[in-house]
Amino acid sequence: MPDPLQVLKSLAEKLSPKGQIIIEVPSSEDALLTLYDSDAFQRFTYWSQHLFLFSSNNLGLLAKKAGLAVKAIQHIQRYPLSNHLYWLSKGKPGGHKAFSFIDSPELNNAYANALAAIGKTDTLVAFLELAS
Repeated sequence: MPDPLQVLKSLAEKLSPKGQIIIEVPSSEDALLTLYDSDAFQRFTYWSQHLFLFSSNNLGLLAKKAGLAVKAIQHIQRYPLSNHLYWLSKGKPGGHKAFSFIDSPELNNAYANALAAIGKTDTLVAFLELAS
């Protein structure tokens, strides 16, 4: 999406007064970028199809410029610990498959919750409504 502001403005124009827009965007605070400082993941991420990465702050500012108010922004971790360990050891994606033997619902939930608690997830989900 080359112009996220224009997309949000266009969606805002179509929104009913009590309507809500829910968007998912890649996080600039991803643990592999900021906490673990993975060079391989940085090279992978910064050339990929994601033209923009977002923090809670700049996503909120973007929404405001589009005439929207932020009802909530949630930090969501989509990829499990196995994926992060693979990136850190092998420098490439696919760990959620190659290292899946370490995954369990309990471990994945605990890891996702720990990253969400410190704002270091791979994804942000924003709930937006018309600004009053």
